[in-house]
Amino acid sequence: MSKKSIAVSAALCAATGILSGFVLFTMGRARGFEAAESSIAAETTTTESTTTTETTTTESTTESTTTTTTEATIPPMNDDDTAAVVQKSYKTGYNEGYNKGLQEGAEAQIRIYEGQGITPPPPQQHVQTAAKRTVTVSGSFTVTVRALIPDYVTDYTTPRAAVVTLNQGEPVVLRLNDTVCSKLTVGQTYTFLVTEQSVSMDASLLNSDGTVSRDALAKRSFHLSNFRAPEEGETGSNCWRVKYQ
Repeated sequence: MSKKSIAVSAALCAATGILSGFVLFTMGRARGFEAAESSIAAETTTTESTTTTETTTTESTTESTTTTTTEATIPPMNDDDTAAVVQKSYKTGYNEGYNKGLQEGAEAQIRIYEGQGITPPPPQQHVQTAAKRTVTVSGSFTVTVRALIPDYVTDYTTPRAAVVTLNQGEPVVLRLNDTVCSKLTVGQTYTFLVTEQSVSMDASLLNSDGTVSRDALAKRSFHLSNFRAPEEGETGSNCWRVKYQ
């Protein structure tokens, strides 16, 4: 085979690889978004009435207790919360569709190679996710509220989340609800409590000294119970006090 023929063959293989890679990405992304939107529509339809009922109950409970305590109860984040359902549905639907798209894209890539008489390359290995561990967490952390924002799922105006910062930390969004957000003031510092609870989280978030990494807050690895004014010694470098067993 002449040098010119070899060069042409090499260029053909390179072009084929680029084309098949693009096909793989496009199909995966398309399948992901298609499945995600379908899942969101189904989940949202079945949870609207339940969400309305729970909101009424929460507001009634909070109003009756504010006369005797300064703490504000934060309802557990569960599958009946509209925002949680939509976000969970989107993530589940997207992942399922994306994985299916990757599989179909890989099969299409093999057909392209075989159609041109080229031996397909070995399949790519997917990166494994961090191992999960089930642990019992508890404690508290102190943050400063930087902004109160809507969740942009239930509506675009009512504040249902707080942008907060730990001491010398980057902003993190805490998804709460409108009742709790109405009791927070931008610029003020609060201590949020984490009641003892069993959770499954990435092993990478569990420090060897028995503390939970600050990154667990941004990843919503646990539920919050309530909040109060910070006590002496809870600010500064001691703002994060969440541990695990």
